[in-house]
Amino acid sequence: MQPPDFADLGINTNEEGRLQALNSYHILDTGTEKEFDRLVELAKIICNVPIAAITLIDVDRQWFKSKIGINLNETSREISFCNYAIQQNCLYEVEDATMDFRFKDNPLVKGYPQIRFYAGYPLIDPDGFAIGTLCVIDHRRKKLTEKEHRALKLLAKEVISQIVSKKDKIEKNHFEEMYLRSTDLLCMTGTDGFFKKVNPAFSAVLGWTDKELMEKPFLDFVHPDDKELTLKTIAEHSSGNSSINVCNRYLTKSGKYKVLSWICNPDFANGVIYAIAHDETEMLASQHQVVLAEKGFRDVFENSPDAIFVEDMAGNILDVNIAGVALQGASKEKLIGVNFRQLVPKEKFVKLLTDYKKLFLGISRTVESSVWSAAKGEIPVEVSGKKIVFDDKDVLLLLVRDVSERKKMEAERANAILEKIKLQEEQTRASLAAQEAERNRIATEMHDDVGAGLSRISILGQVIKTSINNPGIVASNIDKVLSSSKEVQENISEIIWAMNPKNDTFENLISYINYFAAEFLELSAIDFKIDLPKDISPIIINGKTRRNIFLIIKESLNNVVKYSEATSVTITIRINTELFSIIIRDNGVGFDAENTSRFSNGMQNMKQRTKEIHGIFKIISNRLTGTSVYLQVPIIPEMISY
Repeated sequence: MQPPDFADLGINTNEEGRLQALNSYHILDTGTEKEFDRLVELAKIICNVPIAAITLIDVDRQWFKSKIGINLNETSREISFCNYAIQQNCLYEVEDATMDFRFKDNPLVKGYPQIRFYAGYPLIDPDGFAIGTLCVIDHRRKKLTEKEHRALKLLAKEVISQIVSKKDKIEKNHFEEMYLRSTDLLCMTGTDGFFKKVNPAFSAVLGWTDKELMEKPFLDFVHPDDKELTLKTIAEHSSGNSSINVCNRYLTKSGKYKVLSWICNPDFANGVIYAIAHDETEMLASQHQVVLAEKGFRDVFENSPDAIFVEDMAGNILDVNIAGVALQGASKEKLIGVNFRQLVPKEKFVKLLTDYKKLFLGISRTVESSVWSAAKGEIPVEVSGKKIVFDDKDVLLLLVRDVSERKKMEAERANAILEKIKLQEEQTRASLAAQEAERNRIATEMHDDVGAGLSRISILGQVIKTSINNPGIVASNIDKVLSSSKEVQENISEIIWAMNPKNDTFENLISYINYFAAEFLELSAIDFKIDLPKDISPIIINGKTRRNIFLIIKESLNNVVKYSEATSVTITIRINTELFSIIIRDNGVGFDAENTSRFSNGMQNMKQRTKEIHGIFKIISNRLTGTSVYLQVPIIPEMISY
């Protein structure tokens, strides 16, 4: 629909209606669109101004749909010039805002964007509502010429035309979407008896293709027994345009019939009938099933394992089944006529009434309560219910299930969960304590290994400083400093490796042993071989265990280099899910394994570390075959937790 010419249109001053009209266009807070941006740019060029905009006036804000020359998305409606422009159906022009008592103190005048000239045309929709403006702004005093005035008016008319057109397009798309997605059958037929157009629901419900439906008169699909009534109903309305209601059976492609309920709106002047049909087949089948169910209701009622009470709307018991009698421990004769509230503990009745209201309004499917039993006392129950028609009266059907055993099991399960949580908390505390111990261990090692090395470097530095005039002593001690520095660096690297949780697997440990041994023995000109397992399972190992195993191996290799006079070393590593073992063999001169005084401190350290990881440490040595060091470590839970 094209908006009428502004000159002939009055403004609708109904603010509530204006806001409803604005919202009906679904344009607020939408993105930029080229159509509107072009119109704004035209207004700027034609009126020779730095700023132009399309604004929409909401409840308490002015929002910019399109703008040029201004860096604002919206302003308060209270300070908006456009709020004045929408109150009339012609150009609203302010030649010099600084001289106008309404605007001279306006923050848009005194501050950014420093408005001095303003001209705006209201955007008036077909119902007379001014939803916004097309406006132009300048920083200097100005007055539009007659041609600029006329151009701004035409551009404003084009803006509202675009807005209305987009709304019509959206509504058309919504209707087409509804037509395609509707589960009801929508169609247009001619007075010649043939379908002209059908929606997809026809094929979904009846199975026929559009082509098959349109090839035959629609009466060919109507059940023979229903044709006369259908024709008679249409004939009775042929003289007018009132709605036609008819119900008939329609043939499906499978050969069965569907029951369709029709509402038809004839347009006999144009020779068409618009119709909508709803498939009533399942509803009628359900009604038939209800009749069958009512016949078997008594058997189901009496034989249900759960207690069933039939009550009137006041809560008085009209009937109760065998399970209900057993639950209450009273005869049916004594229970009929009793109000259900008498069976519920008094302190729970008010809550039960609230729960029942939710139950019968469909808010809740079940409620929990308890009932008194003459034999068992208070019994926890789960109640579900429904309002039904019984003997032409509204009654409440309550299904009451004894949940004593379930509650008992839930309590036991809750206790088990609490015990599990308690155990997890204890394990967490133990883990935190182990982590704290590990941190202390690492701190001690850093103090002992790194600290001792740094202290040695510091002392050597003092020696060098005091012997600066003795080149021989300086050179000798510089070599010692370099050696100590390298040792400190290696110790730091080893500690960092042990601390990094990414290395917490035997695979990483074995890889590190291989790397260290190869580098360490190569510097000592000792041939090195390592025999690794073919498959290494991804078994987790904590930093403490990794560190101890590595230091035992390091100390063993250090003894080989210092004392064995060996020319070759072989390391054999094996691992399975229960045991990690390593053998270090050298071809050196051997020693008396019973007398290890020359490296007793190192031996004691290795034994102590082996004890900490619950392992076995052994040395076999003689003068002919060299020395073999054996280390076995069991893989136990303690190794994989901190």
